[in-house]
Amino acid sequence: MENHYPTIKTPATPEYVLGVLLERARLEWNVESFSQIEVTLDSSIELLYEACEFDTFDYTFYSTLDWFDLDFSDWFQTLLAAELKTARDFCELIAARVTMPKIPLSSFCGRTCRPASVFLTIRSMMHDAGVDVADVAPSTPLKEYTRKNLELFLGPIAKLSPGSFPHVEVDDGRFVRLEVIKALWHVPTLVSFFIKGSSPGFFIFTISILLFLYLKVEIESKDKYVSVQFGDLQTFRDLAEKIEAHSSVQFT
Repeated sequence: MENHYPTIKTPATPEYVLGVLLERARLEWNVESFSQIEVTLDSSIELLYEACEFDTFDYTFYSTLDWFDLDFSDWFQTLLAAELKTARDFCELIAARVTMPKIPLSSFCGRTCRPASVFLTIRSMMHDAGVDVADVAPSTPLKEYTRKNLELFLGPIAKLSPGSFPHVEVDDGRFVRLEVIKALWHVPTLVSFFIKGSSPGFFIFTISILLFLYLKVEIESKDKYVSVQFGDLQTFRDLAEKIEAHSSVQFT
């Protein structure tokens, strides 16, 4: 199956930027109540910041820098000097610096199919990100791919249609437990350091375990989620149909 179905990049609109901000904040912080705060382009900048949980300048700067892949120095200077009163002011600053994706419609047997076009675009984005998509078909379960590539789904794929993704449930319990164990193991390691003269074996043992834990955390960080579930979506077909049906998706 062909893997190259790139999106068409067009100038972003303030409406698109606002959609991405609210969607990414909801997915990033994993709090469903964000949707209860109604924000439009005419809303105050304070309301937008509240909806996105931008509590400080640093949160605002680094979150948007990451979510929109902005230039560090340009965005820092622009945001620092900006006089912002409304959400529109903020979104226009970002829109002037980014693009938004349009999904090319693909033809099958002489007819275009929007869900299939979305699926091929998602598959192409995964391939371009280095994911092996040889076995990815519309009926393929999402769970292993969302678990291993969460940032890809939260970021570029969600940007195809801001507002379309359901609530995400992330189980990272195993990785968190490992981080806690690593942190706690510093205590016996520190004790062994002070008594290493009388108990060199114990010192070597604690250091070895600590190094093992650091190595284990490094390995687990590449595959740290036990599961990632987007609402009731089960397959790539479900995801493609969900994106295709949303009003924010753009086709060309």
